[in-house]
Amino acid sequence: MSAKVVSEQLLAARIIPVLRFATRTDAESAIDCLLAAGFATIEVTMTTPDAVSLIGDLRRHGPSTFLVGAGTVLDVDMARACLRAGADYFVSPGFVPGLAELAHAAHRPCLMGGF
Repeated sequence: MSAKVVSEQLLAARIIPVLRFATRTDAESAIDCLLAAGFATIEVTMTTPDAVSLIGDLRRHGPSTFLVGAGTVLDVDMARACLRAGADYFVSPGFVPGLAELAHAAHRPCLMGGF
């Protein structure tokens, strides 16, 4: 999926729930609720335990049209791990050197200094 298509879907969703939980179990429960409620995307923050694995599980087992974002991305190595797991977009709390280039090369949107 292209960065443009993902960006358009994010704009159409209008709401991007941001998951920041102390345990993976709590995050999984929230994800189940969001899916049942019909949300089109979530942002899994890297502060959530086992976040990269959770992104991968969502990508493999979630609806194919559901967008999975990687949030609180603090460096390019973290972004690469999220990309390998299947993240559709990246959000960072500030400027991350190399993140825009990685996202562009992978055809993924990147929101630096997001929200």
